Amino acid sequence: MQGGLTWTKSLDFPIIAPDGSKIFAHNVTENQWKERQSKHGVSDWCWLYSEETIERFRKEGRLVFYKKNDGTYNVKLKKYFKVDSTGQAIERRQNIRSILLDFLNSQGTKELNSIFNTIRKFEAPKPVDLIKYILKSYYTNDFIALDFFAGSGTTGQAVLELNKEDGGKRQFILCTINEKDIPEKVTRERLLRVMTGKTSDGKSNFPWIERNKPLGDSLDVYRIESIKNNSREIFNKINVDDYDQKFINEEWEQEWKNKKLNDINKKREWICSEFEETCKINK
Repeated sequence: MQGGLTWTKSLDFPIIAPDGSKIFAHNVTENQWKERQSKHGVSDWCWLYSEETIERFRKEGRLVFYKKNDGTYNVKLKKYFKVDSTGQAIERRQNIRSILLDFLNSQGTKELNSIFNTIRKFEAPKPVDLIKYILKSYYTNDFIALDFFAGSGTTGQAVLELNKEDGGKRQFILCTINEKDIPEKVTRERLLRVMTGKTSDGKSNFPWIERNKPLGDSLDVYRIESIKNNSREIFNKINVDDYDQKFINEEWEQEWKNKKLNDINKKREWICSEFEETCKINK
């Protein structure tokens, strides 16, 4: 019902109790509430729902008023297991436990070794079942999992396995720094093997495929470089002839080829607008 959110005036209002008294977020007095209207912080207490939504909850019988020890009222929201705050039916999942004892990093190491048919020195790869457990806590099977610390690619494999199991439409975006060629030699290679059942050189000589069927799906890999505001180095690496004509502004193309396209902002704009083509490395 209430939380220390970015303070919003429209979410900081009194809720009327059964006896006509007023309840304010964070159980402050009316004078304290009035002071908060002018002296609130960027983050301060307010309700999680609008006044209109609160009134709808009241009509639906979902507001639970109770008396505190000092005789004043407080309020809670009655939540239903299979209905969200808008009244729509949903499938709720079990909350993630604070302490997980069912998953061992040693299992993650065994899984990685079976995919690469060798003992790879990769520090503490996560078990696929651990990531699947976390992903299954989300109430739908149609979402994008974003992992900024992709490592060996466990999140990607977990998404693929879950989709195979329940027909879901989950997607994943994995990001990692290009350290020791891990993105291409480990992350990409792992996903390629479990998707297709083959290595990048077309072989199927690793233990994982002997016990599992390929998970399918598709994979795009991109390399992103950072450049200084006034650097032109990255533009010299791009050959516009490598790209489909439909992706090229013809005027810019000729200027680029003739080395007359000196407007660095135009170059940047083209690369960003055609990101999927200019940065993809597994064409």
